[in-house]
Amino acid sequence: MNLKHSLFILVLSSSIQSYSQEGWDLSRCISTAWERNIDIQKGELNLEVSEITLRQNRYSLLPSLNGGATHGYNWGQTIDPFTNQFATDRVRNNNLFLSSNVTLYRGFTLQNNIKKSKTDLAASKEDLRRTQNDISLFVAQAFLSILLNEEQLKATEEQVAISQRQADRMKRLVDAGQAARNNLFDLESQLASDQLNLTNTQNNLVISMLGLSTVLLLTPEEYAEFKLQGPDVIHMDLDKEVPEPLEIYSSASGQLPQIRAATLRVESSDVNLDIARGGRSPYITMSGSLGSGYSGNNIIGLGIPMIDIQTIGYVESSLDEVVSPRVSYEDYQTKEFSEQLDDNFNQSMSLSLTIPIFNRMQVSSDISRAKLNYQLSKLDEQSAKNQLLQDVQQAHADVLAARRSFSASERSVAAVRLNFDNAEKRFEQEMINPVEFNDAKSRLAIAETQLIRARYDLLFKLTIIDFYMGKTIDL
Repeated sequence: MNLKHSLFILVLSSSIQSYSQEGWDLSRCISTAWERNIDIQKGELNLEVSEITLRQNRYSLLPSLNGGATHGYNWGQTIDPFTNQFATDRVRNNNLFLSSNVTLYRGFTLQNNIKKSKTDLAASKEDLRRTQNDISLFVAQAFLSILLNEEQLKATEEQVAISQRQADRMKRLVDAGQAARNNLFDLESQLASDQLNLTNTQNNLVISMLGLSTVLLLTPEEYAEFKLQGPDVIHMDLDKEVPEPLEIYSSASGQLPQIRAATLRVESSDVNLDIARGGRSPYITMSGSLGSGYSGNNIIGLGIPMIDIQTIGYVESSLDEVVSPRVSYEDYQTKEFSEQLDDNFNQSMSLSLTIPIFNRMQVSSDISRAKLNYQLSKLDEQSAKNQLLQDVQQAHADVLAARRSFSASERSVAAVRLNFDNAEKRFEQEMINPVEFNDAKSRLAIAETQLIRARYDLLFKLTIIDFYMGKTIDL
């Protein structure tokens, strides 16, 4: 995570708190964004796809079972498969069967597929967490931008009030003939400038409100009642202790989703290498089937059998006849369907051993690719850890710098305010002119604006340290 995304830490308000109906706090904004954001919805669907893949790989260990039936007719001469006799008329035939197949051994490929699917599912969950974090970044940025603009609005309103008060005072003096009109012009000019700054600040606040409502995908009805419920940033603990970089890194590397996802993908690549190596292993399958059938050519005689002697050939050396008895009946009928199913019922079972010998180097290529992918995943993991270390070091340096800037801004505001209070009293006593008074007032406005920004900047830097440390942030 890059430090320019420091607001991202506010996503760690992981325990969604109950919120007041009077306004939207950060937790409510984040939960609404998670619920409505399309990228998160797509991530949840991708997670379901990974779960389906895992279930399917588990089912692959089970035997298959398939059934079927055929119904057909035959015209012309053919051999009936059930009677083993020639048939020349139209013959109806039916065939019923069940078949099953199970892989007994395939180099543990099926088990490794399950293991890989579990790891991929865990990585998908981390990807979803990272997407949620990224969306929360935008929410937090918009949320805190509103708080910043609100505080700047208060400071600008105070400047307008001061200018208005002095302009009103000078107008009374001018009307009484106790002051020159050009002094009033100087004060009215400053008042107009302050009112313009107030308008710009109000516009910035409206724009930031619109920005947050866009991220939250608020309806027009919701936006009409949209009101922010923010914390009192001024009274937050800005003096909390900052851990050392190695302590921060140790905490962050164990809980950030991008690091966990990178580690899980290394494990997945390792298992994928085992799967590729399993392609060199012989595999054993067992198959079985049950079947039966019906033929319209399977007939039985009715009535009393009649036996005839028929000549079927001659002995070549003596020309003696070779005879065979032939049984015939007065009438015939097709054998019953159920009887034929019983008569033709058959079962089979077989074991099959397949030994890979040469498959056009496909297995070797798969293994080589799997090894390279494993090395790439290791590099990706190391790159993620290196980036995290850089971010942590940068965050630590930034928070120390922000603390120094905030402290300096506080001292600056205190000094400039004393100077302004003194200038205001001297101006009211006509010891300085409006130009000098406006200059002191402008310096105060600038110092207060810098202090507001320094306060928020320090808050952001402290909260990102809390994020790295795995703490729950509750604004």
